[in-house]
Amino acid sequence: MLMGVDINVGWSTAHEILVGSVAGVNYGTVEMCSSSGDILVTDTPGGGREVNSGGLVGTNGGTVKNCHSSVNVTGTGETGGIVGKNGKDVIFCYATGKIELTHSTNSSCGGVVGSNEQSNSQGAVKNCVAMNPSLKAINHNTLGRVVGRYEHTVQKNYARADMTIVVSPGFGANTITSAANGKDGESVSENLYSTQKWWSSNLGPFFSFGKDAWKWSNDHKLPLLNFESENMGLIFLDPNELKPLLMQKPELKIKDIKFPNPSITAPVNRRSTIRR
Repeated sequence: MLMGVDINVGWSTAHEILVGSVAGVNYGTVEMCSSSGDILVTDTPGGGREVNSGGLVGTNGGTVKNCHSSVNVTGTGETGGIVGKNGKDVIFCYATGKIELTHSTNSSCGGVVGSNEQSNSQGAVKNCVAMNPSLKAINHNTLGRVVGRYEHTVQKNYARADMTIVVSPGFGANTITSAANGKDGESVSENLYSTQKWWSSNLGPFFSFGKDAWKWSNDHKLPLLNFESENMGLIFLDPNELKPLLMQKPELKIKDIKFPNPSITAPVNRRSTIRR
């Protein structure tokens, strides 16, 4: 898990600006990862240049699954809570960060994925939940609760019914269409999405708590990855396991700490990528 991410990308002459807390671009597998913090991209797309920003991955040409992110993402191009621009698979993920799109050309934003229309691909967004408190864009045509825009598969996705949608005055009113196979996802109310039963009934066996990737958090009223603690700490150790290590002499070395093993399968660039 990455906590407190702070990424700020301003003006650049790069051909592509691909920004994510885990990977700028992914062509492998990003699995069982989570992140929190803020991403701010102010340089704009145009002239054939892409600017893709995601809470976890900027541009996805592989698989992102069993992940969640609370990163607040402000972007100018394809902007999403999990992936900015998707060309393959985003499955079993949810996002809780605020999403804002500050540019109206060559751009779109969604709670989970900004754009699911990468050329010559079969992008799919399935079994995901947009738990974002708000989405903000200039033009209503560029915004969707789950996916900003798409040409490929969008299937069995959900979005919180009380999500705040903000569109700049004069650019038309945004109309939400509740549909599990549409860009806005099926609406789900707080009294449902805050219960383990709803996640298990509607997204199980993918969110099958107590085994595989996920467990239920009564404190957060959301799924957590099995290695995450209730307090969402940086080091996911049971306090009883950590205490003896901290009392050791000489002082604790980093090699003595057992970290969880979220899976990021090569090839993947873990850093935000600026291509020239």
